[in-house]
This record gives sequence, structure tokens and C-alpha cells, in this order.
Amino acid sequence: MASKIECSRYAETEVGGIKYIFERDREGRFVATVHNDDHVEILLAVVHYRPYDENAFAKKPAAPAMAAAPKPAAEPTPPAPPPPGITDPGNTPPPPPPPGDPLDHDGDGKKGGSLPRTPEPDPEDVTRISGIGAGLKSRLEEAGFTKLSQIAALTDSDAAALDEMLKLHGRIAREKWVEQAKSLIG
Repeated sequence: MASKIECSRYAETEVGGIKYIFERDREGRFVATVHNDDHVEILLAVVHYRPYDENAFAKKPAAPAMAAAPKPAAEPTPPAPPPPGITDPGNTPPPPPPPGDPLDHDGDGKKGGSLPRTPEPDPEDVTRISGIGAGLKSRLEEAGFTKLSQIAALTDSDAAALDEMLKLHGRIAREKWVEQAKSLIG
């Protein structure tokens, strides 16, 4: 049995090796006739296909020539009385934010205020050296180097041995880690 299918997206599609061309009807909708009932089921299972409704744009009956007079507007309903215990709901202050509100930065019970303080950086953090990131920091920690002062105390031969152990190919000397560490410590 032939069925007409409407598509909201494409002008053509293929189902089971058969190509269906969706052509625009007089209302501009994409429509195709599908003769295979299995293909109809497959297409209708997809969200942008639907059965074609020929009457969707049918002419609606004309409105009567003279509309009835509008009904008078009903009087507004007075507001409901406030719940017991509240005398003036319009002037009641809002409740304070719950304890630990993430927007109560300074702990005064109000949103906003000063921003939370960021912790001071560790003055001995080796990532303060240019060229050392989180990954290299963990490799240095595995080798026993956790502080700037340890890197600042390296001799040339110790720095070369550490460079070789971490397979840095001369990076410690090239990026002047020892000099940077000494400068950062002061």
C-alpha cells in the first residue's frame, strides 16, 4: 500500500537500496510516496519523518462578519492575606544565605564581598623555576629534589648527574636552573 511521508530535513534519502526523492508540495513541505510498508515503518521511526497530512493547510471556516461584543473585564482579585506571623510580606528582608554559601566570600552572611583569598605560593616550590612544570616536578620529587634550596645547592657535577638521570639532555644547564633557584631564594 502506498503511503505519503513528509520529511522536515532532507530532499532525498535511501532505505533498503531504494532512493526516495522528497519533492515540495504547494505548501513547501518535502513529501515522497513510499510503496514498501517496511520502508514506511523505518522512515516513521526517525524523528524528522511523519505521515503526510493533506489537510494540514486546509482552509479554515471564515470568522463571522460581526464579532460579539467583548465581555467586560472582571474586577481584579484582591491579594491573599499574608500567612500567620508575617505582617507585611512586601517589606520582609530576604533570608540570609545558608552557612557555607559559596557566594558569601567574606563570611558576613551576604553574597559578594571580597573574593576568597588564594593561598600564597610555596616559596620553595620548584615549579617557580622557568621550564619546570607539574610533570617534571613529580620526576624531580621521585629523584629526591622537592625544594628550590636543593636545586640551588647543586654543584656542576651534581647538576650534570641529575640531568643524565632524568634524561634531560643538558636542559638543567641550558635553562640555568641552579642560577634561577639561587635568584628565587634571594
